[in-house]
Amino acid sequence: QLTFAAADVADLIELDARLWARLEQRGRVQWLQEAVDEMLAEPRGARDPGEAWRRIKELRHLKGRDLAIARTVAGWREEQAIELDLTPRFVLSDLGVVGVSVGKPTTVEELRRIRGVDGRTLRATLAQDLVDVVAGAVANPPKATPVVSQPELPTELRPAVPLVSAWVSQLARDLQIELALLATRADLEALLRGDPDARLAHGWRADLVGEPIRRLLDGEVALAFERSGGLVLEERAATQRGASTP
Repeated sequence: QLTFAAADVADLIELDARLWARLEQRGRVQWLQEAVDEMLAEPRGARDPGEAWRRIKELRHLKGRDLAIARTVAGWREEQAIELDLTPRFVLSDLGVVGVSVGKPTTVEELRRIRGVDGRTLRATLAQDLVDVVAGAVANPPKATPVVSQPELPTELRPAVPLVSAWVSQLARDLQIELALLATRADLEALLRGDPDARLAHGWRADLVGEPIRRLLDGEVALAFERSGGLVLEERAATQRGASTP
């Protein structure tokens, strides 16, 4: 064990040097620094499992019994994360919490077919425990607490969500960045609503995602599909935007 620990540290030193070299080569050092600052700013210390659901932005779309079950599932996830000393999303992703709450699986097999449930990380014992928790919540759902109200996404902008989501997914692949780190659906909707605290309105994400989406909504650029490159943002002619030609 001592040899393994020593080798691990030695490898991490070399890995750190290689990663920094790649970051500098790609011009992403500032991205990393801002991402680390975000992590350091996150609340620390013990958290109340009963309030864990409030930190999952995707749950604001749920209502009634689905929301009530989601509160129970989110609390269960928080308790498991504390016991196992893991980040909650390593127990079950946010998308998994939503999927389980809506799908209400009655068996482990049904559970593992739900989008957002990673069979590699959700251990067999936890999987059955989660199924039991869902069954209990279905039989005796807790009283749902209203989600803090947020402005609704304007009707005319709703068709833009799947469109920009597809583009952001491709951008994440092209940049080799985890999609959830770059922009979640909740991030996109917050930007479209004009939320001043939207992650995509500040820092490196604004440059990569926020500003291109703003230009798309303003008609300055358009999304096109290329067989070789997939979705691309293209400049639109001034006449197409209804602007006068200089």
